Amino acid sequence: MRFSYKKCCLSAPRRLFKTLCDTLSADESTLFLYLLLHRNADFRTHVLASSDVERVVLPILRTLYRAPESSNHHIYMSLIVLLILSEDDLFNTSVHDVSMKVGGDAEAARRFLTGILQVE
Repeated sequence: MRFSYKKCCLSAPRRLFKTLCDTLSADESTLFLYLLLHRNADFRTHVLASSDVERVVLPILRTLYRAPESSNHHIYMSLIVLLILSEDDLFNTSVHDVSMKVGGDAEAARRFLTGILQVE
């Protein structure tokens, strides 16, 4: 019997999405997310309809920020996941609407971003 990504994970996409987002620092989780987004339209629709896009974007950005510490494969898969997600106009709008709550203070923005990138 052959495994089908198209039929996989339809019963609990919310739980699977949360678990994947919590473990995206691992190469395997990023690869699995890529495969699901690429081959499972229902899961991709669920992710794109999610109201908390930062849940998936921030771990990927952390991986890219720490590129020297990550494998080339992990960096490549992270970029491809962002590319797949960015093909959707609603996702792009949602990403640009995320508020950083730092105002015009450059020092506060630096501390805020440093805090985001250091969280595991």
